Amino acid sequence: MRCVHCDREIPDDSMYCPYCGQDVEENQSLDELQDQILRQLSKEITGELPSAPWDREERREYMRGRGRKQPKRYLGIIVLVVVVMIFLMAAIWMVFTTMDANERRLMEEREQAAREQEERELEEKADQGNEETGEDALADGGGELKMSFVSEPDDFGDYYKLSVKDASASSVISQEGTDNGAGKAVDGNEKTSWQEGVAGDGIGESLHFELEKSYNVKYMSFQLGNWNSWEYFDGNNRPKELEITVGDVTQTITFPDGKTEYWVEFSGECPASEIDVVIRSVYKGSQWDDTCIAEIGVYGRGN
Repeated sequence: MRCVHCDREIPDDSMYCPYCGQDVEENQSLDELQDQILRQLSKEITGELPSAPWDREERREYMRGRGRKQPKRYLGIIVLVVVVMIFLMAAIWMVFTTMDANERRLMEEREQAAREQEERELEEKADQGNEETGEDALADGGGELKMSFVSEPDDFGDYYKLSVKDASASSVISQEGTDNGAGKAVDGNEKTSWQEGVAGDGIGESLHFELEKSYNVKYMSFQLGNWNSWEYFDGNNRPKELEITVGDVTQTITFPDGKTEYWVEFSGECPASEIDVVIRSVYKGSQWDDTCIAEIGVYGRGN
């Protein structure tokens, strides 16, 4: 047999181990106790007792190979799983807490980019229209005087903005709490506008202005459409062709489609005390059929 303390081979009839000095009978009692414990564990696991007691070698191999390293291995796996779960939960929490802020920021950036792109496109259209139309794009007017597109004058010289004594329109849209009359086209406020009030696009609708007296008109400025906001500018119709009569001069002018102040110059001074503007065609709005004019300016000097 072998000593359970030092694991050396000793005679079967030994009372004590000649190598380590431990009592062999105590070893045998310990062996019997271990055998009882192992038999009980086997019963708990398998539901029945082993058919025969385990010998020392089987018991030693069982005690050496079972139950000591496995708990450590399982514990490591459990710790790893817990750490991974904590990391995933933290990552999900961070994603959800930042998602709303990121979406709002992206939406604001897209809206800002869309507004800037729209402004650039409108400016490009206006510049292209000015280049393409020019004086050749204007229809021939009555008499010898003609109108042509120009940039806003840097120096008006003796010319100044003329006051409009009376403004009237062929029609005005009715909106509760809002005045869209003809006077809004000459009140100096680009946020207000005249809006025609007939069904459809307002083709043929007109504005009539009376000056305080007869002046020599040299320039006119036009802010076409509803300039209260970009939404209203895009949503309402904008005049495309306007038939303009100043004194004895009548001409139809084609305007580009843009939220830009356009300037028209007469080839010479045009005597006039009344001015008429008639809508001949429009750029369609995205939401409404009302055609709007925000501002018209008249510049000249006394006779």
